[in-house]
Amino acid sequence: MRKIEEVLRLSAQGKSARVISRETGVSRPSVATYLEKAAEHEIGWPLPAGMDVQALEQLLFAAVETPKSTPVIPNWQEVATEIQAHNHLTLQLLWFEYKERNPNGLSYSRFCARYREWKKINEVVMHFEHRGGEKLFAIAAYPHSLGLLLRTHRY
Repeated sequence: MRKIEEVLRLSAQGKSARVISRETGVSRPSVATYLEKAAEHEIGWPLPAGMDVQALEQLLFAAVETPKSTPVIPNWQEVATEIQAHNHLTLQLLWFEYKERNPNGLSYSRFCARYREWKKINEVVMHFEHRGGEKLFAIAAYPHSLGLLLRTHRY
């Protein structure tokens, strides 16, 4: 529970913020904040008639509702297409462009992490299932190596 009344009473007696802090057990910055807010609303000691501690707290520390904005999520398919289309393009450069368009957007680390998550889910993988010795897979780099491959013996 805040000790606003006690802070205002001691302040009215002319005590410094340091002394008020020591006597009430409230930190010095908090004492300063209480006194600043009371001065903004022109409230001193004694409290105005009809004002109790709860009304004082609501007046001085009214909850300010800030709308929570959700960051704009980029189209990851477009990001992947851009990276594949341009050799020297990096995620960091794409993130800089994204941040210019969306200042309240994702941080660089979240941008990269979300891109990696998307890529892991949407990555195309070719998978072969085969039994050993059933088929022979060979990649011939030069035409003459194909001839060597055909002349080898199987035991």
